[in-house]
Amino acid sequence: MVVTALPVIAPAIFGISVCILAAGNGPVLLRVSRKGRDGAIFRQLRFRCVDMRALEMPPVQGSAALDAQGRDPRLTVVGEFLIRTRLNALPQVWNVLMGEMSLIGPLPEPVRVDRQIERNATLRRVAPGIFCPSELPAYAHLSGKDRKAVAIAYATRVTFAMDVKVALNAVTSALRSQPPQPPAPPAT
Repeated sequence: MVVTALPVIAPAIFGISVCILAAGNGPVLLRVSRKGRDGAIFRQLRFRCVDMRALEMPPVQGSAALDAQGRDPRLTVVGEFLIRTRLNALPQVWNVLMGEMSLIGPLPEPVRVDRQIERNATLRRVAPGIFCPSELPAYAHLSGKDRKAVAIAYATRVTFAMDVKVALNAVTSALRSQPPQPPAPPAT
């Protein structure tokens, strides 16, 4: 399925790459270490969405990280559009073709140098996906822990119907250009 979409995807990747290069200097792609199936480490590809100088600044949490217009100042104009439309994940098609990821599945976990976060054994059995069932609008209000429970439930019983539902959500969200909903703050 992914291979048949390459004639459409390749020109989009080329066009986005030109826009990223025109928006500022720096690499077009970022390669980030992630844990995949059975704990295998792979390099996840993503379009660069941030100004490279922002990577040198210390991270700021919460609303303090936003500018007066409510935007993240680390993002480039192109990067903000790519995240809003989820096109920043388009290079991950390469990871799918290499067998490191699937289109739909639990999100890949970051590899932490300072501390290892063990993935649930159920999540390790399936390939991580570009699109995750826990990103469905019905789960937008859930905390990170509860979203992980949704991912575990998906990995326990992968169904074609759920895959179709997640894929349709991803397409409609991209067409509406709405940013992914952040998790709700923990209940007090």
